[in-house]
Amino acid sequence: MHHLQLNRGTISLTERFLRNDMPLLARYLRNAMLTSEAEPIDLLLDRQHLKAINQHLDQLVNASDIGERSLLTNLLLRWSAVHLHHAE
Repeated sequence: MHHLQLNRGTISLTERFLRNDMPLLARYLRNAMLTSEAEPIDLLLDRQHLKAINQHLDQLVNASDIGERSLLTNLLLRWSAVHLHHAE
């Protein structure tokens, strides 16, 4: 398990994009936001979940229109940085 600290905006956007395709992970992110008043928010995710988030966001970037692509690319960069930092 990896201890992560991400800002509320990153978690909120990720939850929104995961909601339909990865509902359990989206629910975990939403619950983390609801139970924490701190900024950044602490998360515990295993390597498999980090990889799944990055892969899903990458698929969404490739399938998105030009307007949404910039938002998704920025979000993917945030998660990729966290994933790379915790990859061993």
